[in-house]
Amino acid sequence: MKFGPLALAEAEGALLAHSLRVEGVTLRKGHSIGPGDVRALHRAGVERVMAVRPEAGDLDENRAAVEVAARLIGAGIGCSAPVNGRVKMYAKWPGLAGIEEHRVQEVNACGESLALATLAPLARVDRRQVVATLKVLPLAVSKEEMEALFVVLAPAVSVRAFRPLEVGLLQTRTGSTRADLLEKTRAVTQARVESLGGVLSTVLYCDHHEAAVSDSLACLPERGLDLLLVIGASASVDRRDCVPRGIENAGGEVASLGMPLDPGHLTLLARCGEVSVLVAPGSARSPRRGGFDLLIERFAAGVPVESGEVPSLGVGGLRKRLHAVPDAERIGHRRPPVAALVLAAGRSRRMGSVNKLLAEVDGVPMLVRVVKEALSAQVHAVYVVTGFERGRVEGALAGLDVRLVHNPDFAQGISTSIAAGISALSAEIEGVLICLGDMPAVSADMLNRIVSGFDPHRGREVCVPTCRGKRGNPVLWSRRFFDEIRGIQGDAGARHLIGEHSDVVREVSIDDPAILLDVDSPDALARFGGGSQRETSRAGVAGRWPTPE
Repeated sequence: MKFGPLALAEAEGALLAHSLRVEGVTLRKGHSIGPGDVRALHRAGVERVMAVRPEAGDLDENRAAVEVAARLIGAGIGCSAPVNGRVKMYAKWPGLAGIEEHRVQEVNACGESLALATLAPLARVDRRQVVATLKVLPLAVSKEEMEALFVVLAPAVSVRAFRPLEVGLLQTRTGSTRADLLEKTRAVTQARVESLGGVLSTVLYCDHHEAAVSDSLACLPERGLDLLLVIGASASVDRRDCVPRGIENAGGEVASLGMPLDPGHLTLLARCGEVSVLVAPGSARSPRRGGFDLLIERFAAGVPVESGEVPSLGVGGLRKRLHAVPDAERIGHRRPPVAALVLAAGRSRRMGSVNKLLAEVDGVPMLVRVVKEALSAQVHAVYVVTGFERGRVEGALAGLDVRLVHNPDFAQGISTSIAAGISALSAEIEGVLICLGDMPAVSADMLNRIVSGFDPHRGREVCVPTCRGKRGNPVLWSRRFFDEIRGIQGDAGARHLIGEHSDVVREVSIDDPAILLDVDSPDALARFGGGSQRETSRAGVAGRWPTPE
């Protein structure tokens, strides 16, 4: 192969080293120069071109790429057609990327002709996902160089296919464990297993103590499981905790407690007879991919984690995006600015022809009561999202120091109002307290208690009020969740995100059912309308409101 400037008279049959535009036509790099090209270049005043002239036995960049790729691909890998000396190696089926790191390094150390780039070893891949790319850098490779490459080339890229695992799920529970949480966890786990081609064939529940765990594990041999997932009412923090002790009492063995995965620190690896056991952290209740998924994927691909490998999981074990740590001088004792966002765009369908937000409670429109409490709280600003009957709602708020945000898409659900409100927040706002316009018994003092628990710099990024163990409203969200909340669609709020980010949730105990109750029917409005604010705050106890179950 000869490379360098060529006079036009010698350029026919050579390969252009750089793209040229001649008479409105682009001759691209690697283009074989024909007689017509020579004439066009001559008319354009070009006297010499930088080009490559292949010699006998040389392979052009595309042919060389195909020849090399054929020797690098292993099981489960297909190869695209070459373009400009580059081929894409893709997965033929779902699985984990099998990358022979030393062979990849050998290819890239062979000289300056090849560049092989791959995904990380054991990265999850879908069917037809690109696993690696190969680029031949010169426009042609000599016969001698190709022969030397063939001596060292060996399969370096493959896909370890997911096997159809038979998986079981054991959930432990306490007296306060909600049934809907157990069901959500089952559904999330089933979706996780089925996405790997497996089946969740066994679902068990037991009390959260070691004897109950042992009894549940005793039935494993007859279930024919490949893998058992255990999600406890509380994560295991010590080998002497009830779940690991229950495993050992059932004749099992705990191989490792704690893993360098985030989220997923409190993951436990065990074995009970012939069944592998993974005891999950609380983050496994979320559909969001985390460290726990890495372990399940490895089991599904036939490469389970051995206890001796656990320390190595830390490299790449940070699975969630964390925002930058603020400068120390920014933290100090400064209270992060929080805005109250009052949602007032709904149609009040269950109220018939009445817009409940404008209905009077003790002589004051319900929405006005909510907004005045927010204005009396320790918040930076109060935003109100309008929609249905915008003119009447804005008229009721006239004279109040609020920032109005109109949501023209209010009929599409509450998520659109939340998104509109968050998008309108000023840049200095670090948290938003999402308030419902139909909860008039929530007082400024309750709002202040929620705001006082908010400290994103110390990991308190979501503040949720609770009464008698039940979570209520309003909920305060850190700015780092704004984009995620804006992505919610339909008639759904952001509550499901609380479970997905349990590690940064701060529960604020408020011994008042006001945080649980909203005015959602004419009967509720009628019962609420005759009492003072203090009386309605106690209504769940006194009988004017139904006591939450």
